[in-house]
Amino acid sequence: MHCTTRMKLAASALMLLAANTFAPPVAADVSAAPSESPPAPTTPPAPPSPRAEPGSLTIGMPAPELCVDAWLKGTPATPFAPGTVYIVEFWASWCGPCLESMTHLSELQTIYGESRLRVVGVTSEDRGNSLDRVKTVLSKKDASTRYTIAWDRARTTYETYMDAAGQIGIPTSFIVNQDGLIAWVGSPFEIDAPLARILNRDWDLAAARAAFEDDRAVDVGRIVFERSLETRDAQKIAEAATSFLALSDREPIILNYVAHSILSPEQNLDFVRHPPLLQMAADSARRFYSLSKEPDPMNLETLARAESLLGNRDRAIELQTKAIALTEDPRVRTRLETTLKTYQKSK
Repeated sequence: MHCTTRMKLAASALMLLAANTFAPPVAADVSAAPSESPPAPTTPPAPPSPRAEPGSLTIGMPAPELCVDAWLKGTPATPFAPGTVYIVEFWASWCGPCLESMTHLSELQTIYGESRLRVVGVTSEDRGNSLDRVKTVLSKKDASTRYTIAWDRARTTYETYMDAAGQIGIPTSFIVNQDGLIAWVGSPFEIDAPLARILNRDWDLAAARAAFEDDRAVDVGRIVFERSLETRDAQKIAEAATSFLALSDREPIILNYVAHSILSPEQNLDFVRHPPLLQMAADSARRFYSLSKEPDPMNLETLARAESLLGNRDRAIELQTKAIALTEDPRVRTRLETTLKTYQKSK
């Protein structure tokens, strides 16, 4: 159970991310509808932290040092003490499953004791997670939270663990073994069995690494692709998209996710100067449409936008009309209908 996004990029989770509809157009364009997100922070954003290479951290490697701004609860847990196992868990105050997992992590800390196990919760500043909100959560759960909590405002530790390991959702836990090596990565709700084996030194790091690296390939590809979008560099986006699309046999929804992301007006990409990028997005949306057993309104809308940008207005109108017919949410339907009118006027 993870918040918003999950470590394992299952089709259903990625669909939620790709499902943001295109809002009514401004002039000859359409703007992306705002996606759901945690509330805005009450403090200025932290300065950007160094960017770790996605996929550069894996099982069997030394665990990065916990570089945090403050220890909010418990005793500092750095450096890692030889002979002790650590759980480093990433969470946020707005994440329901994260708050739920605190009870179980506290139980584990009590069961095994600090001489064998140290649990460390690390939380970072984001759009909905401020130091004040974290302190409020801890004040309410102080008695029941029986492990160390750290504040990583600059997201340094988040970067060196989560991004470097190719993880995209919280809560996510890392188990550091007695020798200071990453031994397991996953949900705190699935941690009991591997933790027991690691504590008993009965854990095959090589086998765990092979399984982990195979499982995270899609997530690493997504992080690289999303970073390329931040650059707004058409060549970098095309290169990252090509690599990400190569994984679409595992997760076909990647096709629509890539198309939707590239076509988003928020990207403000110049398709006149970079027509191959538009064609890549259109081809991806078309392929997902052909693979879908049942028409999906979000894919239909993405494909309609692609066809509109390619000048195929009749096809765009046809697809947008189908998307409206399949949409039950009245607010989404209204947005789709407004976009349809724009397509009709532009014929």
